[in-house]
This record gives sequence, structure tokens and C-alpha cells, in this order.
Amino acid sequence: MFLGCICEGYPPGPFHVWEKETEVEREVNGWIMEQDNMEIEDQENQMRQRARMPGTHENRVLRELNANIRRLDHDDPLPSGYWRMPRRPEWEFKLEREVRDRQRRH
Repeated sequence: MFLGCICEGYPPGPFHVWEKETEVEREVNGWIMEQDNMEIEDQENQMRQRARMPGTHENRVLRELNANIRRLDHDDPLPSGYWRMPRRPEWEFKLEREVRDRQRRH
């Protein structure tokens, strides 16, 4: 794949040529991605545990969100009459994991 740009009034810009990944590189990168995802999972679990401890930043974030939900229930209730669900650490403290797109085999 080739990526470049052409703009009127500017000299030719930088470009980059991507080379196809080999099987070995794919396996190594997959292993690295799994390791990174395990670290992300550990970070999520630590944040969720700290959310349950009074005085931590995560606990303050969760309390503030729940206070906003209670205020919103009072000011603008749901049409169904049910209360909005308070936020839980599992819902709030999620980090983005690395995923790999499926390779098209030709």
C-alpha cells in the first residue's frame, strides 16, 4: 500500500510504503497484543477496586456520576416511571483493548 499527498503550491510531501506482514510477524504481534490486553485488564480491575474504596479518585468519580443520575431522576424522570440505574465500576471503568482486524487472504 502506498500513502502520499499532493498539495498545490507545496513541494512533494512525505510518503510511506507499507509492506505485507509475514506469518512470524503476525504471530509475534498477536502475542504482544495479548500481553498488552492482559495489562489493560489488570489496570481495569485495579481501577474498579479503587472505586469501592472511600477517598480515592475513582470513588469520587463514581459518586459524582451517581449524584448526577439522582439529580436527573428528580429533575427529568424517565417516561416509564422507573429510576435510572446508578453507575457501577464495571460499567464506568473500561479501557479500550487492542483488537486485530481479520486478514483477507488472497
